[in-house]
Amino acid sequence: MTSVTLPRRVGRYEIVREVGRGGTAVVYLAHQTDLDRSVALKELAALRASDPAFVERFLRESRLTGSLNHPNIVTVHEYFEQDGTAFIAMEYFERGSLRPMVPSLTLPQVSGVLEGLLAGLAHAEKYGIVHRDLKPENVMVTSSGSVKIADFGMAKMRELHTPDRLTDSGTTVGTPAYMAPEQALGQDVGPWTDLYSVGVIAYELLAGKVPFDQAEPPMAIMLRHLNDDVPPLRSVSPDLDVGLSDWVERMLAKTPGDRPRTAAEAAEQLEEIVIRILGPRWRRESRLTATHVVADETPITQPTSVTADLRATRTFPRTRGRVRLGGLVAAFVLLGVAGIVAGIVISGGSVLDDAPTQPQTTPATRTTGTSEPAEIPVPVLTNVNTAESSAIVTATFRLVGGKLDPGSVLIRDRDITDGHAWFELRQAGIRARTKGMPDGPLSVRIRKGRNLLRVDLATNDGTFDRFEVRRVDGHTVIATLTKATVTAPPPDTNSKGTVTEQTDTTPTTTTTTTTTTTDPDFGTR
Repeated sequence: MTSVTLPRRVGRYEIVREVGRGGTAVVYLAHQTDLDRSVALKELAALRASDPAFVERFLRESRLTGSLNHPNIVTVHEYFEQDGTAFIAMEYFERGSLRPMVPSLTLPQVSGVLEGLLAGLAHAEKYGIVHRDLKPENVMVTSSGSVKIADFGMAKMRELHTPDRLTDSGTTVGTPAYMAPEQALGQDVGPWTDLYSVGVIAYELLAGKVPFDQAEPPMAIMLRHLNDDVPPLRSVSPDLDVGLSDWVERMLAKTPGDRPRTAAEAAEQLEEIVIRILGPRWRRESRLTATHVVADETPITQPTSVTADLRATRTFPRTRGRVRLGGLVAAFVLLGVAGIVAGIVISGGSVLDDAPTQPQTTPATRTTGTSEPAEIPVPVLTNVNTAESSAIVTATFRLVGGKLDPGSVLIRDRDITDGHAWFELRQAGIRARTKGMPDGPLSVRIRKGRNLLRVDLATNDGTFDRFEVRRVDGHTVIATLTKATVTAPPPDTNSKGTVTEQTDTTPTTTTTTTTTTTDPDFGTR
């Protein structure tokens, strides 16, 4: 960390305030006077400025990021030096990183984040660039609600086909909780390595936690990525779509060849799944809004540098419970005696201990005591969208706030052949900010009751014969109406094989029946 007081003006920039710091750099909010804009000004810490390797890495970050012009990658404005100190000027993001939003995103928003990450990585692939440290802290949120990849300080140019001069031989770089097995082993990395990290991010966004407990020692987490199967996503989130769960599982395959080959391929697979679940207009609700329910999460803020050869650790037995840590300690002692492990360097000021690229919003912390109980967020229905295809009409219901519990969707009238069906969303405190959608292929009416919402669906098309409602996740419910398949009868033929025209002379009688039902929560309709 720098101990020198920074002058108010550096080059073309006026320092406004410090927004983050780490072992190698400090980030300031600055104002570029000649263009009248706010920027994030990243300064190489004074203790690192005398190390040529750190200076070169700092310069490489600016060059790599500056060469990537893409809507989902942070823009670097310039690299410069003043009084022997290196600076990088880049985009400033007032909303900070994705980290504080992780626990509260809806499925469309999760899909939008993953789509943005994969789009940025696909662009980096064209230039042979591998990020090597993807995590929510390095995903910035724009004012419009999209995401951009930041911090290419550990990125590697694969096209050079030369050893990484800024990483010591046998050193593993990255953040253990998001690190691919081949990265932990110090093997060759490529686009498949970043896809594994995206898989971990996807797992965390959908399950609310990373696959392996980040409270464990960094080395233990790396060993689990190497040896242990990732807990099935549906074991954590049972209501998750099977196809989406399988996609995340493929992204987290131990063997790189079992993952999607490229970020573009992974994005194409994801889009097909999301369209099937949410419909073709899902992007309308994929932007990250400015208000989110922030849960109690401990950020995984700092990457770790580990100088070791872990290739022999794949034969370690899988341990469980509290004995795991003791087994790891014993294993490390044996490896040290055998000369397999050269050493472990875990330092708060390591080469990988960077300052946050942008301001970090601190998640809410849980307080204990008997003063006041914490307010439990309730689900709020905010939006209804309808979509129509040749034989199917869907209505998608979006909720914010608390999650809708499993079993809260109750179908009360499944017979859609008469053009009407309805269901209930029952949960304590549930509310609605919309009355439905009267227009479109399907008329939707929302009525409020005590701890429930009644949803009436009506259509003028009498060819529907199937009605289903399912809870996709805690913030999404989809109702599907399917049209009957009509097959024309074969024409009648006489003995000579010619078609005989028949006329139905039976008079048609139409009977209209009015049914009155009483609902205990809403009265007579």
